[in-house]
Parts: sequence; C-alpha cells; structure tokens
Amino acid sequence: MSPFRYSHKAARARRFAVTIGAALLAACATTHPAGSAVTSLLAPGAPALMVPPLDDPVSVVPVFIQRATGDTATHLVSRVRITGTAANSGTTLTRDWAPPFQSSDTLVVDARTLRPQHEVLAFNHVRREYRYDGARVTGTIQYPDSAPQAFDKTFDVPVFAFNEVEPLVRSLDYRTVRRIVVPLFSEVDGDLEHDTLSVMGRDKMAGRDVWVVRFADPVITTRYLVDAKTRAILDAVTTQRKAGTRFHYAYWTPSPSGRDSSHASY
Repeated sequence: MSPFRYSHKAARARRFAVTIGAALLAACATTHPAGSAVTSLLAPGAPALMVPPLDDPVSVVPVFIQRATGDTATHLVSRVRITGTAANSGTTLTRDWAPPFQSSDTLVVDARTLRPQHEVLAFNHVRREYRYDGARVTGTIQYPDSAPQAFDKTFDVPVFAFNEVEPLVRSLDYRTVRRIVVPLFSEVDGDLEHDTLSVMGRDKMAGRDVWVVRFADPVITTRYLVDAKTRAILDAVTTQRKAGTRFHYAYWTPSPSGRDSSHASY
C-alpha cells in the first residue's frame, strides 16, 4: 500500500469520484500498437493477462518526492522493500515501507490467474486481513486497542486487490490491450474501484526496449516503464492529481559499466 495515495482528504475524494473512475482516461501520448483493442473489464485469468513468473528476489526501491510548488527540488523520501515468493500454485507478494511510514502488505495471489486469495495489510497502525473469493471479500479490521471488526462484502464482479496493480501492469498482453478497466478492491476504504490501465506504446530507457503503461484512478496517475523482454518494472512515477506532487520509484538504474544496477538493501 502506497502511503502517498491515502490521506483522509484523498480517501474522501476517491470515494466521491469512484463512480466516474472508469471515465478518467488520459489521451495517449504515443501511437497504439497495430490491432490494439479496448477491453471493457478485466477479470482474473482473462485472455488479456499474460502472467510472468512473479517469484522475484528481494529489491529495495528508493522513492523520491518532487513537489509542484515551493521547494521543487527532488528529495529521497523513503524506500520500499519488495519481494515475490512462489509456492505451489500461489505467489506471495510483500511490500514493506521504511520508516517514517507505517505500511506493510502481504498478499497471496494465484500464480496463473492473479486471482487474489489472502491479504494482511498493516497501515497506519490498523491491521486489515482479507480473504478473497471471486466477488466476495471477507475478513477483519482491527484498530489500536480494539477488538477485530468483521468485514464481509459481495460486489457485482470478481475483484483484484488494489495492491496487485504492479503485477497487473507486468501481466498485460501489451500487443492487444489499449485500455482496460480494472475492478480493484481498495483495502483501506473497503470498497470497489473501477480504475484503468492503458498501454501507451513502446519507448527506450537507457537503451532498453520498454512498454509504457499508465494507471489512473481519481486521486493519482502512475506511469510505468516495463522491460519488454523480462516484464520487470524499471521505473514508475506517481503524480497526485490535485497537488501535482510527483513520487519517483527508481526500480532500476544503469551502472557506469553498463551492467544492470538494482537496489538490494536499506
């Protein structure tokens, strides 16, 4: 869970605007691949998904902030530790933010379909545990010094967990998908969003062939650069719509020797 997406004001704005989330699409900056098509709604196991192996080694990604006004210099704001571990037919994905943030998420998904199965999110001292069963989400929410509260909601469509956005970005069939609506269960709000993923085209990053994918919801947009061969995310920039503040996730940087440089420790 990204700490930058959830403030009280941002959460209220998102709940107000969620019904028009599917309509908030930016114009593509590059030409779409030939034969591309718009797919209305993504579901776990859909043909629009080509899920790569997600059992990735530990990486620690530095995150930089750049404000739109005032001090516009770029500053290191945090680091996030990301892992992917495969076991049987499931993959366990973890995201742990370094202090001063309080966010740790462990999510188990089906390795072939990306269907979410089980999730534990500790965010701002609140522990949320969810079990996913297609369109139904059950679990508990526990606030500090309080007993767990039961959670049980059934939606109209099978859902993905919001914390699956990056695996979804890596798994799109880039050659056939132009824009797709994704039903995402928002763990903090406990509600369903209809957000969008758009394949913007191909580009180059430090000599590497990449796909450009854009995520959009009512509060933020994120531009991802995905390695065309490995489907690893190389770079991501999240922009808050209202404030214009940008957060740069530096997944990968080229080393002076020309070899890949990844971030492996705090």
